[in-house]
Amino acid sequence: MIGDRAIRAPSATARRREVSYWCANGHQTRRAWSAAAAVPERWECRHCGLPAGRDDAHPPGPAPTKPYKSPLDHMLERRSEAECEALLAEALQGLRARRRARSRLARPHGPLR
Repeated sequence: MIGDRAIRAPSATARRREVSYWCANGHQTRRAWSAAAAVPERWECRHCGLPAGRDDAHPPGPAPTKPYKSPLDHMLERRSEAECEALLAEALQGLRARRRARSRLARPHGPLR
């Protein structure tokens, strides 16, 4: 044993097979898989991140992108508009209270000369 790894004879290592994947940009990504493992049909291109398939003549197209959602859009998915307005009013009330408290601390005490 060397370090924390045992030395194995080449015949004792797992059999592997190399599979190639191609993306729409023409990049080839090679992955080695165990001979016993199920090989996925798609893999992410290591060059550009696009989906890559095993058929070089017909690579998969880019993955569909989700439209941007603002924080308000996410809130409206979970709450009604009335609940959102109540939360906004509560948050603004707290913000105004903190600003008033901060402005009182920042004022000088007594007249300036």
